[in-house]
Amino acid sequence: MRVTYEKVISEYNGNRKNTVGLNDLSIIALGKTLKLPVISSEKKLATAQDSERRQKIPDICDLEGVAHMSFNEFLRKEGIKN
Repeated sequence: MRVTYEKVISEYNGNRKNTVGLNDLSIIALGKTLKLPVISSEKKLATAQDSERRQKIPDICDLEGVAHMSFNEFLRKEGIKN
């Protein structure tokens, strides 16, 4: 995955906005391997902003077939209330 997404990894492109870090990519790879959803507070980029050089965690999850949830969605799914 590191080679596939090299253009959108912040450590390789001067920490540009709307990119993912190596740690984020590792979490996505782990979710894919274990067939578990990835939980993050990020939202997909707007369609007009989609680019090979700008991707966020939910965008890469979609590309890799990994389920993505917001933290609130996760809490609701688990039946956790405050």
